[in-house]
Amino acid sequence: MRGLGGLADYGTCVTQQAKPPLDAAIARIADRQHGTVSLPKLNAPGLTSSAVRKRIQRGLLHPIHRGVYAVGRPGLTAKGRWMAAVLACGDGAVLSHRSAAASRVSVRRWTPPST
Repeated sequence: MRGLGGLADYGTCVTQQAKPPLDAAIARIADRQHGTVSLPKLNAPGLTSSAVRKRIQRGLLHPIHRGVYAVGRPGLTAKGRWMAAVLACGDGAVLSHRSAAASRVSVRRWTPPST
């Protein structure tokens, strides 16, 4: 019989399992937020506190700050860490000073000219 991706076809359909709608919604949010998501954003599509705990136990969510999670893997980029900090501080929070500058351009530390 003809194989599908190395699997024999015995009259059954071999398909890739789609993400459940809730997980797909979480992934879309995390994509826009450098891999992070806040608890209110998790609750908005219907994720309960119990479901959040289960996702933490299964390794799908990784606590970064109180109420802020990395989605899928614990490691975050610099932009992900900045986003997590802003989310943890709540509405109206922004980056400032060096973090804000570094998020926009590559910044080098100034050194005075030698004499």
